[in-house]
Amino acid sequence: MLSPNLSARSQVKLPASAFPQSADIYICNKCGQDITNQLHPPRPHSLPPIAPENYRCKCGEKYATGAIEWDHLSDWQKTNRLRGVFLFGIFVSVMSIIISGPIYLVLRYDFHVARAALVVAWLITVFPFCAISIPFLLDLAASVSRTRSATNVSSGKN
Repeated sequence: MLSPNLSARSQVKLPASAFPQSADIYICNKCGQDITNQLHPPRPHSLPPIAPENYRCKCGEKYATGAIEWDHLSDWQKTNRLRGVFLFGIFVSVMSIIISGPIYLVLRYDFHVARAALVVAWLITVFPFCAISIPFLLDLAASVSRTRSATNVSSGKN
């Protein structure tokens, strides 16, 4: 027998113009389309994501997304974000030595495959850094591309 879930709350739907007021679903004011995935509600103790600052619905209505473009950050904010991402990536990679060290030793001394042991340990150590920094760098490149191409188009430069 199924029991009712009394602790479940109903989903809150708001028009997108009410953003950043907290809601589960944001609906376009004009056409009623769900645009929740395009909006980035603020989160405590975190920086806004690097993404388009505005979203234009299929009907033409324009909304602020809660994100920020790379070129609109101050030099201090840019330096701080780069430092944070790279230092966190290095920290996690150094912590992965706890896993890669024993694997290296087992492969090197039990299986006598020195080169393979070195490659495997190196990959295990470098993977976290790449997994953290590459998505950030791709988002950064996309943001720079969006803002600088929009600037060139609007100013008439080719």
